[in-house]
Amino acid sequence: MYLTRHHSSLRFVPLLALIGALTTVVPTEGQGWFPQEFKNLTVVPADIEPDTLQAMMKAISQGLGVRCDYCHVREGQRTDFASDENSHKEIARTMMRMTQQINEDFLNRPGGMRVACVTCHRGVKAPHTLPQLLTKALEEGGVEAMAAKYGDLRQEYYGRAAYDFGEKTLMLMATDVETDVGLRMLRMNLEYYPESSDTYVQLGNLLIQSGDKDGGIAALEKAIELDPRNRWARQQLRRAKGDD
Repeated sequence: MYLTRHHSSLRFVPLLALIGALTTVVPTEGQGWFPQEFKNLTVVPADIEPDTLQAMMKAISQGLGVRCDYCHVREGQRTDFASDENSHKEIARTMMRMTQQINEDFLNRPGGMRVACVTCHRGVKAPHTLPQLLTKALEEGGVEAMAAKYGDLRQEYYGRAAYDFGEKTLMLMATDVETDVGLRMLRMNLEYYPESSDTYVQLGNLLIQSGDKDGGIAALEKAIELDPRNRWARQQLRRAKGDD
């Protein structure tokens, strides 16, 4: 996304278009803290316009859900933008170069997509997926810790692009865990998607596998009640009853 000072201004144009699509900076009296002359620039051109650089920094800030002092050194009421003391700054430079390389080497075609910080970070510092965070919570604290983590994340981030809280996320996770954990995940999914016929089918199958045939049949019947056209549910119910 970002070009080094050694690149020509012509190659810098796609970056400006991308930043413009990400954020618009409207100068206000409260933005006087942003410097008009820059030192220690290693990724962006040395002669970059202040408004352009400020737009870039705002896009990065929004992409990671952070403020300036996440990468820059804060000294009282002032921010030392030139300092390299904050280790996050060098990480950010590396990520900027990586994004630039992806756009130039793999997405360099007219009208093609461009990646930016927000593409992976989605407004959070560490771009982990929801299954990754839930798996970590499960490994460290058990199934209830995993359930609590899901609830906390959903309360904080639901409706934003940070994590996928869709109906299928827990269903997919439930296929790759121990039976008791899978059952907990599916029941948790039904708390948020009580009319999910497919979740009831998966729950029914897992209950039958665990030895609870009656519970499994009841779940499959509930799936058909919710969606009479669910052929998967009907097939599994016939099999459970020995009719198939």
